Amino acid sequence: MPTRFLLSADDRFFPAGFMGVAECLGLRPDELSGDHCPMLGHPKEVAEHREACRTAL
Repeated sequence: MPTRFLLSADDRFFPAGFMGVAECLGLRPDELSGDHCPMLGHPKEVAEHREACRTAL
């Protein structure tokens, strides 16, 4: 099953270095500017990313 991971580049709670676990699973994260809750700070960008993932299938 295709899996995608969206990384919030400015997240101070789970910084990008901490999220290296995605790479252990063989996932290359898609980066989005924003903090811990990108769906609140950048809802349009998150929706566009989700739609792009959906149409890529």
